[in-house]
Amino acid sequence: MLRLTTVRQNIGIDLSSFTNKVRRLEVPTFKDGDIVVNESNAICEYLECTYKDKGTQLIPTDKAKRARVLQRMHEAAANMQQKLVLDLLYYFFQTKEEDRKEEEVAKKVEAAKEELDRWEAYLGETKAFVAGPDFSMADVWFYPFIAFSVRMGLELEKFPNMKAYYDKVTARPSIQKSWPPHWKEEPAKFSPFKGRI
Repeated sequence: MLRLTTVRQNIGIDLSSFTNKVRRLEVPTFKDGDIVVNESNAICEYLECTYKDKGTQLIPTDKAKRARVLQRMHEAAANMQQKLVLDLLYYFFQTKEEDRKEEEVAKKVEAAKEELDRWEAYLGETKAFVAGPDFSMADVWFYPFIAFSVRMGLELEKFPNMKAYYDKVTARPSIQKSWPPHWKEEPAKFSPFKGRI
């Protein structure tokens, strides 16, 4: 989540007309007429519920398929975010190198590996996407965690099902259109996952 206060400070943009719509000063923000929706997952759910008759349905109507998609969506949001981003990655971002404790890093790496192993198994069962044979909202929520982890040095060769999934989803036209331009232009300057996971 990008804080607009940081953008305002770093590049001097006047956001006064925008801040009344974005209560936490975070992006992304989506505007649909007079409706303003903040937070990535809320935007995804809003679009799916509001425009479910347009394009591919990402949350199925079939009860069993819907249950699986919803479970995987919330599993990714809770567990992938906590174990890979908040616990492990933020530890590297927020702790000076000289203050890092290897036993703490090892504990966080082990928890991240266990979570990745769980998703590797899910992908082994489906042989396609995280909730079944079709791309769904669960993939919309899950894939960014894997893409960012790869950017941070995650070596997918250790996770063959996830590697196949990552390659397949990365090749989707919608992903290519939304891929961060700086990811295409230059490698990450910081790769804390490399050699650890």
